[in-house]
Amino acid sequence: MKRGIALGGGGARGAYEMGALKALKEMGYLDRLDAISGVSVGSLNAAFLAHDNIEEGEKLWLSEEIDTIFSKPPSFIKKVFDKESSLLDDGLYETKKLEALIDRMIDYDAMRKANVRVGISYVGDEDTGFFELLRANVGYLFDNKAYLRYVDLTNLSDKDIKSTILASCAIPVVFQPVIIDGKKYFDGGMFERLPCTPLVEMGMDEIIAIDLFRLNLWRKKQRENSTIIHIRPSRGLGRIMDFSPEKNRLRFATGYEDAFKAMREYEEEKKEKQADASGK
Repeated sequence: MKRGIALGGGGARGAYEMGALKALKEMGYLDRLDAISGVSVGSLNAAFLAHDNIEEGEKLWLSEEIDTIFSKPPSFIKKVFDKESSLLDDGLYETKKLEALIDRMIDYDAMRKANVRVGISYVGDEDTGFFELLRANVGYLFDNKAYLRYVDLTNLSDKDIKSTILASCAIPVVFQPVIIDGKKYFDGGMFERLPCTPLVEMGMDEIIAIDLFRLNLWRKKQRENSTIIHIRPSRGLGRIMDFSPEKNRLRFATGYEDAFKAMREYEEEKKEKQADASGK
């Protein structure tokens, strides 16, 4: 049986995701993974998962450091009213500390070996503006493959892996977009918040999907030949840009509890189906 794990996007709610990963590790579900997919903050957490360092991820998410990484720059108000500044291209938040964090914590060799796919959203050429972004959102409804791209990290250089992760985290207006080969990319979660698609296409029999939003109208237990086990929030997780340690501790604990509950329910349901099948 081939097992994959899908790590959804949701900013500061990544602490919930890390709590769920800790529970999955304790239950043994991470002992053998055939593939990992991530969008937005899920691509960052995928890095910890790829080199089997959930403890380091927990330490980061529960630290004061995570709150300072996304602090507003001194020019925050100026950017809003500066006619020469483009919020779409400059973003409200600086990414220097995030880039430094990626350089310090990511094991690029492990990312290449772990069969990781990272979702990024293509919106146009380097000079793409706000209206092209809107057009891309509409266009996605008719041709999603033209705008949502899952990048295989297996053969990428360290620099390209870093650029792909930054692109996947680039929430429009909040962070600046990432230019790769003259093309402009934003947050992968812009078009698909829960990245099950690449794992289904790779033929995973079982997909553990960690969703960072309580409401998801497209949540399915089965896609083609893949069974999907959803771990989702049992309570509200708060604002996606609130990285305060107090809030993250609550998110982490909730993810830990919800993962245990979801996997117990899945195992019980599986036993019932096996019993019914043997009874027939």
